[in-house]
Amino acid sequence: MLNPIDVALQSVTPAVMVPRRTAFEELDTPGHRILMAGNGIWLEVLRAWLYVRVLISPQLPLAVPYGNVSSELRLKFGKLPLSMVHQFTDEARTKLPNECAGWVIWNESTGAWRLHMLQELSVDRNHVNMILPILGESEHLVIDVHSHGSSHAFFSPTDDNDDLGEAKITGVIGSLDQANVTAKFRLCVDGVFVPLSF
Repeated sequence: MLNPIDVALQSVTPAVMVPRRTAFEELDTPGHRILMAGNGIWLEVLRAWLYVRVLISPQLPLAVPYGNVSSELRLKFGKLPLSMVHQFTDEARTKLPNECAGWVIWNESTGAWRLHMLQELSVDRNHVNMILPILGESEHLVIDVHSHGSSHAFFSPTDDNDDLGEAKITGVIGSLDQANVTAKFRLCVDGVFVPLSF
């Protein structure tokens, strides 16, 4: 008999065997699950704004009676809001030489976007610690972006740690003292990082 904690953990992150002869049914309620497939082990995540399936481990080294799935990434709102990233970049230039951070937020009910610049607890040219806002009803964090001042854009080990266990897009904008900035973006889903061209 399973320990109640194991039951709770397995109900939050179930493992599903992908059928070989029946159509695969996607996750239809927000959450995530592990998919055991003939072509590897996959993570499937559903949020109000996102559906994604990403390979997390290659094909098992033995014959398994599972069907295959493929990579999938769908954004409910369509295209990412480049104008919000440009707006953040303009704000970040005014903060030089220090770093800054912001959230790009999507309202599921209205379809509206807004950039929320995060209030800083401490900041300098190498770090920024922020107060995270409380989202309104129907609002979702889509892009968590911060600047690197005049340094180039890259994801640090601190960024990697901060992005564990969440479903969001993260971005870094650097070289803000130059005409052409550098930028890195990725999709973060429960500790899996998928590079994005933005």
